[in-house]
Amino acid sequence: MADDTILDPDKPESLVFDTRVSPKRLVAAMYMATPGATLASVPDIGGPLTQWHIHNNLCFNAQGHVAGLTKADGSCAGNLQKGPLTPMVHVWIDKAHPCGQFAALEGIGGGQIAPGETVACDHVHSG
Repeated sequence: MADDTILDPDKPESLVFDTRVSPKRLVAAMYMATPGATLASVPDIGGPLTQWHIHNNLCFNAQGHVAGLTKADGSCAGNLQKGPLTPMVHVWIDKAHPCGQFAALEGIGGGQIAPGETVACDHVHSG
């Protein structure tokens, strides 16, 4: 995640699994901008079909894995810590995703988009 490679289909920064089913099922790949990038500096890679976002409410353990959400005051519990606010974009392989293949947000830990933007939901290309 800390390299200078972005949007390389052979090197996603993360894989997203649906853990509500057994066995868990791969549903998306996540690509992150370079460290230090902001929502204002990310490349426009797909116009309104793609929407970069950050996660300012996730808490990580010492191994760098998401281990919880921030408390109401924005801090993390115990020995967890907030991660960097690196912009990312998801590419959903789950064709039934209601907002299309590049939807930014999903669920309580879904992320935050740039101020002034509205959540992009592409029903034309969704499942």
